[in-house]
Amino acid sequence: MRHFSIFACVAIALGLVTAPAPARQSQSFTLDDMAWVTGSWTGLGPNDFSGALRIQAIWTPALEGVMSYTFSFHKPADNHVHYAFMVLQEVDGGVTLRGIHRAPDFTNYEDTHWTYRMRSASDTRVEFECISGCTKTLSFEMNSDSEMVQQYIVPSTGEATVIMKFKRDDE
Repeated sequence: MRHFSIFACVAIALGLVTAPAPARQSQSFTLDDMAWVTGSWTGLGPNDFSGALRIQAIWTPALEGVMSYTFSFHKPADNHVHYAFMVLQEVDGGVTLRGIHRAPDFTNYEDTHWTYRMRSASDTRVEFECISGCTKTLSFEMNSDSEMVQQYIVPSTGEATVIMKFKRDDE
């Protein structure tokens, strides 16, 4: 086992084996860091993967530093629906995500809107920190070419309190 460990270290040092690219922790992000999320997605959740709750998300391609995200939450048993509308924008060398929830009649579902700022990005995951109107970290992660997970995470514990799983529709 010791010989394998030495070989692995030498192979990595020589560039024969590469580790996955680590998440960038800088403040220099663009919407290109999220290009993989563009398209239509459906899934189950949040936190209920029995099929009782259905979710749909549509991400537009970036255009001149702006990308939009619409989300709908459906609970067929009681005809409950609500929507989220988000705009991602390149601002000051970073990406800001702003959003608001709406009821079916487009009245406020909550009393506030929220703002996040991208704080890390890799080829398969982006993470946003709360700036205002929210209390949790928000992440989007590709599990495969056709599967994505969106999570709201409590910063002090790292615990994911809301998990939504999506499958890509447009493939």
